Amino acid sequence: MKFKTVFLGMTICILLFGNWSYALSLPGNVRNYFWSYQPGLLEEMKKFDMVITDTRIYSKEEIMQLKEKKTTVIGYVSIGESDQMEKGDGLGPGGYASWYFDSNNDGLPDQNKECGSYYTNAGNSRWVQKIIKEEIKKVLDSGADGFFLDTVDTSVLYPQTEDAMTKLIKNIRDSYPDKIIIQNWGFGIVDSTVPYINAVMWESWYPDSDNQWIINWQNRFKELKSKYGVDLIALGYYEKYSNLERYYEVSKKLGFIPFISSKKKLNEVADFFSAREVILNPVSELQDKQPAEEPQAEQLAVVSQDEQPTEKRVVFLKQYEAARVILAGLMSGIIGWIAAKSYYGKIHRKNEVERQELLQTYQGM
Repeated sequence: MKFKTVFLGMTICILLFGNWSYALSLPGNVRNYFWSYQPGLLEEMKKFDMVITDTRIYSKEEIMQLKEKKTTVIGYVSIGESDQMEKGDGLGPGGYASWYFDSNNDGLPDQNKECGSYYTNAGNSRWVQKIIKEEIKKVLDSGADGFFLDTVDTSVLYPQTEDAMTKLIKNIRDSYPDKIIIQNWGFGIVDSTVPYINAVMWESWYPDSDNQWIINWQNRFKELKSKYGVDLIALGYYEKYSNLERYYEVSKKLGFIPFISSKKKLNEVADFFSAREVILNPVSELQDKQPAEEPQAEQLAVVSQDEQPTEKRVVFLKQYEAARVILAGLMSGIIGWIAAKSYYGKIHRKNEVERQELLQTYQGM
């Protein structure tokens, strides 16, 4: 009975007060990273703390070689676009899958003309199942440590799916609470997704911009890092910005983890960034920039307050989780004390009965 009582108490504590919070930052050993979807770069990758790549082009043995070098491996997953038109359930535009859009009513799935891919609806249950059970599973089977979620910005083009995209990312986090999740762009919903991700990538970010929108978001990401722990990864392209030293220095001041990719000079770029580190601590303002004005609503393009967790809400949740841990300890102690008191109380009563019986025996002699 004692063990049943204690076990029941522990179960109640775990269910009611257990700490189910997720990691809100990258692993502590990540000070630099490498990004490329090209094959044959295993030796370059081994120089870095973290790599983001298409795990389909590397064998499981090669990925294990990276992990043996203490390199964190993140696998690519597109959650807002499909590379090709798939038949799926055949209930969508043109007899293709129901997860495609047809906003221009031409009878065919909407296409990203720049990339040649097709926009998908994060609110479609069949698409969600495909992502979770097929695409995410492929990355897991490779032995990778987490997921790089691309094409999140489909929710910007189709704002009616913003909430659904957030729920999809939450679904991935709920399904794999111990995996690293990096979100590429999707700034419009980042205030909603910040509880579920470890980092945001700002692809095509470049320093020294006078664009107020960019300055506002640079400041905003410093706030997100300071308040919630989420990290920011900066990615540039050598063909557009070749000053590696400047890119690194400005990124470091902002607290971003930088990398510049290149098709022609990747080895040179890799050698440069693998020899440099960014310490992920709360960061100071850039000295050569004036404090930016508060971001305007139309600049941030965030979802409405009733559709997203506010900053106060996220802080409250973190404080609540900490309180739950304390309460769990208190409850465990109280329940253990009650169980012990009950157990030893029974022993005391049993001994008292035996004592009275023995006393009556002596009196009757």
